[in-house]
Amino acid sequence: MQLFQSNARANQCLEKITTAIENNTKNSPAIGLLIIKDGKTLYKKANGLTDIENQIQATNQTPMSLCSMTKQFTAAAILKLQEDGKLNINDNINKYIDWLPEYAKNIKISNLIFHNSGISDYNNDNRSLKNISPEEGLKVRLVIDNEFIKNYIMTTKPKFNVGEKYSYSNSGYWLLARIIEKASGQSYSEYINDIIFKKIEAKNSYVNFNTSGVLEAQPYQTWPLYEKLPNIFSTVSIDSDGDGGIFMSLDDFEKYINKVFLGGKIFNNKKTYQKFMLKEFEESKGKYYGFGLKHNETTKYKKIYHDGGTYGYRSNISYYPEKNLVVAMFFGTETFAISALPEKIVRCF
Repeated sequence: MQLFQSNARANQCLEKITTAIENNTKNSPAIGLLIIKDGKTLYKKANGLTDIENQIQATNQTPMSLCSMTKQFTAAAILKLQEDGKLNINDNINKYIDWLPEYAKNIKISNLIFHNSGISDYNNDNRSLKNISPEEGLKVRLVIDNEFIKNYIMTTKPKFNVGEKYSYSNSGYWLLARIIEKASGQSYSEYINDIIFKKIEAKNSYVNFNTSGVLEAQPYQTWPLYEKLPNIFSTVSIDSDGDGGIFMSLDDFEKYINKVFLGGKIFNNKKTYQKFMLKEFEESKGKYYGFGLKHNETTKYKKIYHDGGTYGYRSNISYYPEKNLVVAMFFGTETFAISALPEKIVRCF
């Protein structure tokens, strides 16, 4: 199969990688790989099994978890609301949320976006969740819902003064979803559906709960020794949305990349899209966080990217502007290959 007909070496390199992936994932939990170069899809394929026990094959229509890649959708929604005059990212967040603790009175929407608010992460910083598995969570009937997250934010001290430094916080993006709801008058799910899913004509995409009618990729914790897990989003983290709750099929994500990520089609103003792709707050030397996207200038090829993961899922989008190349990957397992493979693929060019 010719992947990249205009360049024999690139084609040979890509074919070697994709063939290896296909051969090693035939009976594994589902994996999705999408490669777009110069606006052309070179490779799009879901491989492996959506459900191992029942031997159901994954397809390009299978919804897969974006995990924290969801954050770019949330940030895009905030920029869209600003473009429509319904908020300003320099607004204090207490303009939209009335239950915030005293320490949050000077936090702006932009601080939530760039992870420099100081608000502790209800997930990664929460000691009560550090050593508990989904199975243990089910036994004690743990439910990470809106009340759980709200209570954590209200009762946990800030990690630092607002704007002082960078610290990744799912709490911040959960709060952004609440701001989106207040400013738009819709639920987060409804607003994302209206401004993104409908615009790209997505068919198998949703926030948190599966309404697509198509079986999503089932989560497994280890690879290649598979241990099936309950779906974390429907059993434990039931109100994870703006921070990591979106599922999309490869077909739909291809549309998203072309129309939104690379095309900015949801915005009325080109400057809004340009802002969406900007690096903003420096987290460490040569590394920045922007609008739901990370920027790394320390690698051989500069990249704009975001990774994601939770129990049994891993995801990654890597955009290399110098190569005009986008690599997106989704795994129904926890594996470090999700970070290594895009770096191997870009070297083919």
